[in-house]
Amino acid sequence: MPSFVFRLSSFVAPVVTLLVAGSLLRYYPIWSENYLKLAGIIEGRNPPRLIAGGYGVWQDLRRERDILATLTGVNRALVGQVQAAGAPIFTDVPGVAAQAGQLARLQVFEYRQLLDAGLVDQRPLLRDIANGRVPLVVLDYLGNWLTPEMIAMITHRYAQVGSLGTFDLYRPVDPGPAVAIDLDFPTRLQLVGYHLAPSAGRPAYHSGETALLTLDWRQESGARGQTPGAESIDVIIQLTDERGRTLQQTGQPLLYGALPPSNWGDATVQHMQPIALPPELPAGRYWIAIALRAGERNLGPPQTVAPLTVEPQAGRQLGENGFYVPAPLLDAWARLGGDEAPGDPLMPATPFQGYTLQCFARTCLNLAGGRVQQLPLGEQVHLADVGLPQAPVPGEERQDGVTALYFAQTGQYLFMEFLDYWRDHGGEDILGPPITPELIRGDRIVQYTRYARLERPAIGGSVRLGRLGEEYLRLPGGVPYRWP
Repeated sequence: MPSFVFRLSSFVAPVVTLLVAGSLLRYYPIWSENYLKLAGIIEGRNPPRLIAGGYGVWQDLRRERDILATLTGVNRALVGQVQAAGAPIFTDVPGVAAQAGQLARLQVFEYRQLLDAGLVDQRPLLRDIANGRVPLVVLDYLGNWLTPEMIAMITHRYAQVGSLGTFDLYRPVDPGPAVAIDLDFPTRLQLVGYHLAPSAGRPAYHSGETALLTLDWRQESGARGQTPGAESIDVIIQLTDERGRTLQQTGQPLLYGALPPSNWGDATVQHMQPIALPPELPAGRYWIAIALRAGERNLGPPQTVAPLTVEPQAGRQLGENGFYVPAPLLDAWARLGGDEAPGDPLMPATPFQGYTLQCFARTCLNLAGGRVQQLPLGEQVHLADVGLPQAPVPGEERQDGVTALYFAQTGQYLFMEFLDYWRDHGGEDILGPPITPELIRGDRIVQYTRYARLERPAIGGSVRLGRLGEEYLRLPGGVPYRWP
């Protein structure tokens, strides 16, 4: 018996060794050819490869070098953003803050384990997020060990301003100046102030627009932890006319269901609740009234809080989602090419500290100090692009004799089809100069300019603009913007 086992093992061992060696000839590539992803994520478009093939191990090693160089550039830009924040940030990758010499508000993985064990308290952080005191949120993934309360706070009080590589950037939505009031509500809650953010720099709103209301709440003195029935309250907002008739009513959980009054302590906390004004609302003066509700029962009559002025429409609702584009941004949208260039809006015109941002399918517009500027999305998105360089071939001589144009400020050329499209669609004023050579990006040839990406099929087809606004907000395939 032992001799039989020995003879069998001496036969099996070489066979297993050959099978293992053979399995290494066919492998899944580690690095994506089309996207900036972390190592180890298998991409459906990258089929298994043979080591001896043209896309073998050495090709993957070269790709790894390109990926690491791209991540280095992304990291450099991210460090600059974190340093500019000038205060501790919120992130699920604390090393991002450490590299910038800044503090992170939590060590996310360890913090969540300690929180689940009852050894730490997240309420002070939630109060600061509710009041917009954290200047920057940097997330690799919304949900990566974050608590449901943190996610609710971020998605209601903060809004995305773009991305760098695989990181999404969020900043607090600007509620506008505070107006002090003093109203008592049931369950020993006090409304001590409200904010109505200006509409694209103007105090009045327009029908179809989103009016941004923020309420400053606190508990009555001595009521801390003694507010029975106040743990699951909805804030009901009514829009009424001058005769007191209710034209619209909306509700939202108080502090988004993430921070009940018993967790406020003696702090004043902000509750942000946007109001989508009806498109058919006539111009005039209206009033905002507030009531609190528990379940299906109002806890008292509505109380009038603030006036709201509506002017005749100066902007326009655009796209499938019907986002309102204010007049200054609408003028810039039309000048840049309208539906064929910027395309549909992906988000409402959202106020941040010092500016209003609205992104469209192919660009983002920034309104500050009465001036509208395009964000250099070509530079921002290219930062995370790992397209393969291609040596462009000018092709046959054209009748005008010009097959390429050189840009000394960037050291790049525009050739043939891209050059024609660039000239026909605004040139340097609208698209900006080229900032990259032609690149292979999957089945397309692309070239970045300062504000756009020109792209065409590798074989045949016409030139079009890439959807940089969608990529900058990382909203592929119709994923909705996360605010309001």
